[in-house]
Amino acid sequence: MKKIWGIVALTGMLALSCGRGKPERERPQKVPLAQLQEAAERNPQDVGALVALGEALMDREGAYAEARDLLERALRLVPEDARVHRALGRLFMLVGRYPEAEEHLRKAMKVWEDDASLYNDLATVYAQEAFALFKALRIRKDKMEQAIATYRKAIELDPKNPLYWYNLAFAYDQLGEFDQAEGAYRRALSLDPDFGKARKYLGILYQRTGRTKEAVRELQMASKLLPDDPESAYQLGLAYFKRKEYGKAERMYRRALELDPEYLDAHLGLGQVLLRSGRRGEGEQEMETFRRLSQEGDRLREARLAVQRYPDRVESHYELALVLMERRKWEEAVRALQRALVLKPDFGDAYVALGRAYFLKGEYGKAKEALDRAVSLDPENPYAYLYLGGIYMRWGRYKEAALALERATGLAPDRPEFHYNLGLAYAKGGRTREAIGAFQEAAELRPNYGMAHRDLGLAYLSLGEYGKAAEHLERASRLLEGRPEVYSYLAMAYRALGDDGGYRRALARLDSLRGVGGEKR
Repeated sequence: MKKIWGIVALTGMLALSCGRGKPERERPQKVPLAQLQEAAERNPQDVGALVALGEALMDREGAYAEARDLLERALRLVPEDARVHRALGRLFMLVGRYPEAEEHLRKAMKVWEDDASLYNDLATVYAQEAFALFKALRIRKDKMEQAIATYRKAIELDPKNPLYWYNLAFAYDQLGEFDQAEGAYRRALSLDPDFGKARKYLGILYQRTGRTKEAVRELQMASKLLPDDPESAYQLGLAYFKRKEYGKAERMYRRALELDPEYLDAHLGLGQVLLRSGRRGEGEQEMETFRRLSQEGDRLREARLAVQRYPDRVESHYELALVLMERRKWEEAVRALQRALVLKPDFGDAYVALGRAYFLKGEYGKAKEALDRAVSLDPENPYAYLYLGGIYMRWGRYKEAALALERATGLAPDRPEFHYNLGLAYAKGGRTREAIGAFQEAAELRPNYGMAHRDLGLAYLSLGEYGKAAEHLERASRLLEGRPEVYSYLAMAYRALGDDGGYRRALARLDSLRGVGGEKR
């Protein structure tokens, strides 16, 4: 069975400890988040409950801003509590504020002097900081050596914890000290043969040092232990490719792409395998996919690199979140925005973006909390009211939706989509005449706004004004080509007008669309 040893950091490479002196396998089952929230609400002076909830929000939800609020409240209650300092140290490390992370972990160490897990976490802070020092190579090396010394202190206190040996191995690996890295990986695996990440990175080490046979052995085991990890599949495919076992390489590259369709190196590897196998057409198509995704992914790679290089800059996390949202990676975007909000708690635009991300994830309660906070910070932000209106619409609270969207259109009167959404709120709330006015405003601002013309036609249809309905639905049919519902409404309008020719044309187009591809919504 796969074991998870800690909270992942450094894009899944290093890991923090899971608790005071205990690896994950020895810890009890996770308490449900709702139960932790109830305990903290029932006794808001209970530091243990506040810490437990803060850590759960941080680790499970990526809700770093909320976790910080809880942990700082706990710190005000008991300023010298080691549990609070430990949790704050982990939080600040995860958001890239390394000096604060070290400060809190050292305060915890004053109370828990011989806690190996604290040394592990402090070492991970040093290692993370080393990765951020991308230009100062000498300082970067010094930081990584400091991390190694601190990992060794953790091992001295708890020599049978495989997590500490794994982190030590990874640190040696980054310094290019491959013999020491191999020895530490093997020690971690002797303590836990099912430690999937240790298997994976040992296999990658063998791959880099030309020991392909050993790489295949370790990566085969890693891919079984980490069946949902695209990197394990890709690295095994690469090892097979180097051994000219092209069939096996193709299977593993395809597996990596099943897990992550945008895995660039897997597309490149698959293209190379297909070309080597004489399947030129398929290979060239795969290489074209690689080139296209490379161009599309430039912004995302640059944004990720900026966060790695400048983890303490709020703009880096915010820009990364915006790029992630463009690519519909909502979960990652939420975590990036939460990191930004820890760095700048009064960042109103980040709360708006967070609300939008939660909204698109379907988590409307969390979205409303974020947007309410955005409004409290900046009452003049029209997008906060736009997304609040969307939430109320989803909840069927059309009057409140209309109020929010009226506020949005008042602040941004030149945005056609704001007026369109206001029209939807009016229409859903039975205020058809007002809906028509909002849809007309949207259509005047953007004459080719097909959805506005469609819904204008539908509104006029509901009022029995069939001529106006047909006029706007005809316009919509040209702007929304291939949308069968437009022709369905248009047929209804022409039938009510007694226009047999228009009715038949609309039905013929409707039947044609349904016959070719089925009804589309």
